[in-house]
Amino acid sequence: MQSTLKKQPKSSFLMNVSHSLEEIETAKTHVVAEIGKKTKLPGFRPGHVPADLLLNSVDQNFLNSEVMKHLINASYPDLMKEHERIPICQPKVTVTKWVPFTDLEYTVEIAEKPEVVIGDYKSEIRKQANKIIGENSQEEILNCILNTTKIELPELLVEEEKNRMLGRLYDQISGMGITMDQYLESKEFKPEDLETEYKALAEKTLKAELAFAEIVTKEGITVTDEEIEATIAANPDETSRKAFADPANRWYIVSVIQRQKLLENLFEIASS
Repeated sequence: MQSTLKKQPKSSFLMNVSHSLEEIETAKTHVVAEIGKKTKLPGFRPGHVPADLLLNSVDQNFLNSEVMKHLINASYPDLMKEHERIPICQPKVTVTKWVPFTDLEYTVEIAEKPEVVIGDYKSEIRKQANKIIGENSQEEILNCILNTTKIELPELLVEEEKNRMLGRLYDQISGMGITMDQYLESKEFKPEDLETEYKALAEKTLKAELAFAEIVTKEGITVTDEEIEATIAANPDETSRKAFADPANRWYIVSVIQRQKLLENLFEIASS
């Protein structure tokens, strides 16, 4: 594999990647073997079909797709390691050249965690204290933080978050038994209006998450095991309690408690 790296704006990077004929042939052999494990042909047990018979029985478009997919997916971790990159979201892969089983070139666009520059949010909170206390508004505290924070979000990250939010909206609409067209009509929205609204929402959500995480670290806000257990136990849903008890999911509980502690501290600043 050969690759080059080019820095892009907003914590993004573009890699140009190509694979040798030998790598492509190795990938093809692997893919054919995997297909053979699931293929049944008269007179042969799965996994024992000769390669030449498999090649004649497999749809070539499917084989093309699987070989490309295998090369790209298998090479991705090595690509990140080679260029010492730590992506924050899913990459965008664009195939630029594919001569079946001979030549493969593609680009990989990735986004890393952007720099978060926290300003004097405490002074801003004090300035807006009456509004914050009067409305008991977490939203106003968030606005104070965002107004004093500089973050240039990678477009790839914003797009992923926007699509995640829209996907959740589609599921909700489907559960209501209406179509997206009907939903848009009820809101007097055009499709592009929805895209614009959710892109702005995605940007605000991401900036809030990154800013809160940065301030939590800066302020040294910690969470004890006892606090984690108490939070899990307080959840009325047994299924959720079991899910959050899984060590792999405890980070979410920690982040929720840290955020709540930070908000309490900031409300105290507004009240002082």
